[in-house]
Amino acid sequence: MRSRPLRSCFILWANLSLIFVSIAPYYRTAFVLLTPNHRKVYNLNMIKQMNDLTTINQEIHKIGREMVNCSQNCAGISLNQKDGILPRCLIFEARESTDLKNGCVIVGINPGHCKADEREYYLDKGISYDSVLEYWRQRISEREYYKALRKFGEELGLIDSILWTELVKCENKQGLRELPLQTFRTCTMKYLSQELNIVPADWPFIAVGKGAYHALAYLYPERTLIGIPHPTGSYGHFKKLFDKEGRLLEQFKQAFSQMKASSGGLAWFDGNKRKVI
Repeated sequence: MRSRPLRSCFILWANLSLIFVSIAPYYRTAFVLLTPNHRKVYNLNMIKQMNDLTTINQEIHKIGREMVNCSQNCAGISLNQKDGILPRCLIFEARESTDLKNGCVIVGINPGHCKADEREYYLDKGISYDSVLEYWRQRISEREYYKALRKFGEELGLIDSILWTELVKCENKQGLRELPLQTFRTCTMKYLSQELNIVPADWPFIAVGKGAYHALAYLYPERTLIGIPHPTGSYGHFKKLFDKEGRLLEQFKQAFSQMKASSGGLAWFDGNKRKVI
């Protein structure tokens, strides 16, 4: 007669054997994970995608560390790490879904001027990419700019991860309205092109403002590109992309569906005229 511990081990072994036999025909698509408290079935594709998301996050983090420590001081920018004025606005936001199919890249021109509390935060916490990420999570991620653009993406079915980035990672010098073209060339080649080699090539661009739209149209003609008005612009054209219930107008949804059918399509979503250009 078996002792109780041995009998329990035998029963557990038998149960595991039955589980393995039952899933053997499907071993390429699923496996069973047992813990003392629960059992879950995971799709192997999901695990692969989680690993891909981890890789993307790690690679973007590497670029972010390099970016924060940039010392190039391009024409027209304000950059002074000792005063807490940093290159920033590079964020990989891995959302709840692990699917890589419906992600996007949201691109602006360059960051606005950082305020005193942001500079003090970096000086207090340390000049690092981790500090930039933490400040964004705590104090920026739910500002209207980000909330409105997430909503826009969701209306197009882009419900997965987002790469938030800018053509130029530094803010303008005080009083300077437009950056020199050479600064755009330098920064996009140094950082943005690296970033785009990391995320899936079929993720569409959402360009925020006509400046970003025109630049991306020339720089990356192979990528699907949507241009939209700035969500916090004074003219309110972004809000006109939506109906009274806050849903994206059907003509814009249809235009994007058609663009997805082939790579390299581009369109400006004109909120003022409420049409695709």
